[in-house]
Amino acid sequence: MNAYLSAEDKKNINNGFLFGTVLAVIGAAGALTSVLLSFSNGLLPPSSNPLRLGFGLSFWVKIFFALFMIGYALLCLSFYVKHSLIWEAAVAPAASDTPSPLCRLKTNRGLLKYILLSLVTLRIYSLVVLSGISTDINIIASRYDKKKTMCYLMIDLILSWLTLGIAPLVWYHRLCDRIGAELARRGIPYTFNSKTFWLWGILGALILVGPFIFTHRLFKAMNLLCENYNVNR
Repeated sequence: MNAYLSAEDKKNINNGFLFGTVLAVIGAAGALTSVLLSFSNGLLPPSSNPLRLGFGLSFWVKIFFALFMIGYALLCLSFYVKHSLIWEAAVAPAASDTPSPLCRLKTNRGLLKYILLSLVTLRIYSLVVLSGISTDINIIASRYDKKKTMCYLMIDLILSWLTLGIAPLVWYHRLCDRIGAELARRGIPYTFNSKTFWLWGILGALILVGPFIFTHRLFKAMNLLCENYNVNR
């Protein structure tokens, strides 16, 4: 998808990713270290605690946590800008019947990698993957159905708490129906729609494994669509 971005845009976005990652890692590591030192405070003499400096450990926990949140926000913003630019470059030309730039969409989304990296990155990876799906379905389907799926970052970071958790449900419902419609339009023999989300993603939570099955099916449906798009556009 980088074929849709200019060299300057790539540089700015990559710098945002790098700076955000550094801040998030330093913030998370510093906050964790401060908390651990606070537990051992009774065992260590005050003079041996390198983080006290007269302020107390709570001060440093707040500082490092603030660094983590700033880095996290910068990562999310960089990703949102990247995929907004990609959508504008990929879909707008298609709407005017002008050939879009050549690019290849990801076809290797996997459940195990998604779970592990989401845990390691404190959900950052999950936001990246789901936002990537929202961008990819726009690139694949918008020229045909004239719709636009909102970037998942906006749903998760803003609309979710404003709507008391309703916005993500609506987002998944519409996304799944849109994916299912595009699968049918392209003649891909794979069943996937909003029923898949409600049966496995929501009701399936009662048997614990349901959401994982839904996520696997979501990734498979998108991989099939992206494979087809890479060949046929």
